[in-house]
Amino acid sequence: MCNGDWMSIGTETYRQILARRAREMLHRKALKRKRKNWHPRPARPLKECVRLPGSLETYSDVKLSQALTAFNQILENPKKILDFRSVGQISIPAGLILKGFFDEYEMIYHCKPLIIRPQDEKIRAVLKYLQLASCDVNCEQGPDIVCWNLFEWDQQQPSSAEEDIPILLVNDSIPDCLRDVTLRHLDQTQVASAVAEALFNCREHAYQGPKANVRFQKWYLGFGTFPHTSHETVTFCIYDKGQGFRSSLQSKQRKIDTLIDAFSTDAALLEFAAKGLTGVREGGEKGRGKGLRTTADRVSQANGYFLILSDKGLYVESSSEGNPVGTKESRIANLQGSLIVFSFPVSYSNTGMSNDRKRE
Repeated sequence: MCNGDWMSIGTETYRQILARRAREMLHRKALKRKRKNWHPRPARPLKECVRLPGSLETYSDVKLSQALTAFNQILENPKKILDFRSVGQISIPAGLILKGFFDEYEMIYHCKPLIIRPQDEKIRAVLKYLQLASCDVNCEQGPDIVCWNLFEWDQQQPSSAEEDIPILLVNDSIPDCLRDVTLRHLDQTQVASAVAEALFNCREHAYQGPKANVRFQKWYLGFGTFPHTSHETVTFCIYDKGQGFRSSLQSKQRKIDTLIDAFSTDAALLEFAAKGLTGVREGGEKGRGKGLRTTADRVSQANGYFLILSDKGLYVESSSEGNPVGTKESRIANLQGSLIVFSFPVSYSNTGMSNDRKRE
């Protein structure tokens, strides 16, 4: 080794010693200042998680109440995180409510809500199919997911498609949904008429009165079948976050206002609405039709199943041999707007799919 190399190594080592001593001196000075004026550093606040129940469904009053409470908390505080880890089942009616929540949040805050992704792969597929989250799963592996048809409309952005709802249902959507099945008591035109009546009823009444000027005015339609062993039916779900049945009926100047006011529960009012209202509107103008009675009559004719959920009320009407039997129930869950679910029995011509409302 030459002297030049030795001098370079020695000089570098000396520089390292000086740098280490300088760092130690700075550290001692900083430690002295810290001991003199020491204050505990406040802990960094953790983002609060709002956990969803293990099953998102509408038939369980408690679980629906928990889900609706979680959605409202996230809408009020966008810093909170929606926790999907425990969710193992999402019914189609609850899926429409979930999609409405995501759409309203995105409209308000211009981004999707913060979520903790579900552990269940099938639930991740449901979120992907509903376009709520980008999950690395294949929806095609779940035939009970991709068989559902989903549509949405915005009251504030009317389009010609709304006027063509019956044509859309008769010529495209319903035949595609029922390509492997045969309706037992109705033809496809009658089914489309029942669905269109419920949709037009939603469009005319949901976002009126106290909800006339709200920013979020969407309504949704979901229908389809899925593989199961019993209760072969095709099911339709219609959801809006409008004013609800009580406010809608009370906001109109009808001859039966005093009768409406007499109902003490939302469930009793839903039963009354399901019977059909043809009252006179403000100015003496008659309503367009019999409301949901047309839909309920079609369901009864086909020995089907009919459900209305709004505010804190639930009304269910099931038919056997064309004789409808209705039951009503007051609930804890307070659903803003309304959810209408009805199903028709079908027969399968090929290896098809079916739907059981108990499993949703």
